[in-house]
Amino acid sequence: MVWVLRYLVMMLSFCSPGYRSTLVIHRGDTATFLCRYTLSSADGYYDIEWLKQLPSMKEPVYRSIVRFTNGNLYTDLYQPMKGRVSFKFPDPSKGDASIAIKGLQTSDTGTYVCKVRKSAEILKEEAFFMEVTEQFGPVTCTVHGEPTLGMDVMFKCSSSESIKVRYTWKKTSGNKMLPPDAIEDTKKGELFINIRDDDDYGHYLCTVEGLASSKSCLVQLKDPLDPPPSDDDESPGTAFPVTPSNDPAFPSNDPAVPSNDPMASSNDPMASSNDPAASSKGDTTTIAAVTTTMLLLAIVCAVVGIWYWRKRIGSYAPNERGEVAQPRPDGATVLPQPSSGGHLYYDQVDDL
Repeated sequence: MVWVLRYLVMMLSFCSPGYRSTLVIHRGDTATFLCRYTLSSADGYYDIEWLKQLPSMKEPVYRSIVRFTNGNLYTDLYQPMKGRVSFKFPDPSKGDASIAIKGLQTSDTGTYVCKVRKSAEILKEEAFFMEVTEQFGPVTCTVHGEPTLGMDVMFKCSSSESIKVRYTWKKTSGNKMLPPDAIEDTKKGELFINIRDDDDYGHYLCTVEGLASSKSCLVQLKDPLDPPPSDDDESPGTAFPVTPSNDPAFPSNDPAVPSNDPMASSNDPMASSNDPAASSKGDTTTIAAVTTTMLLLAIVCAVVGIWYWRKRIGSYAPNERGEVAQPRPDGATVLPQPSSGGHLYYDQVDDL
């Protein structure tokens, strides 16, 4: 009966002037109604008013909830919404008369009208319909029946949602297709299949879609004749928790999604960069590289030193006459020449 009244109110709102759209918001959230208009050069003051249509089976009845007129602001005009309605801007006469309603309650469901006037000129008149729904409750998935070849099984998706919802089932592993003879009940959340071959085993995802959001849960159908699962495996018919999502597509932590496969997770201790064995191996490699580099540098320095030492010693070695080159003050080296009495610079000896 409540749903009948709500849809009657919605249909009546279609007759409201300037009807624009329907908003579906959860209880406890904040709703924003936009009402922007073009400023007028006409004389007079702005009269801006928001009204709420009260439930009525007869002619529409409207009640003012907030008003700005002749520079004065009036709030708390409607007792059920006292302290919860306000203009988005302190002065709504500047071209934006949008309002916000916080702490939404299911009784706030209805049609809201924005009216902007200046003197006798109507600058804006627009209506919105808002449906306030309950928050989603937990969603669970279960499997009923014997999951063996040739047997019938039923998947059951349950939600504590008190409003009207729609259930859809998808297969998220293997061929990602429901069996051709599957029977799905979108109102009760039930899926019936007959297990004909191994392709029917895998993960099945149920998505519960409400007016404002959706939630999902995942269940695995596993052949009981398979080898016993290890501690990390899931038993047949295990339900996985799935993060709620406003998108009816696959949830981000769906175990069937490869990017979130536990075997590929960055938290895998075998692949973690914090593995002590891997860390020790990396340290050993680094030390070996540094040691090799230092050894090569030492060898190069030794070779250069020996070459330089041999060159310096060779500069003062006696010649065949037993004469030793003598250094000059300017850095050159000379050998005594008894035949001419002159001196020959050492740097010219190689030319003789």
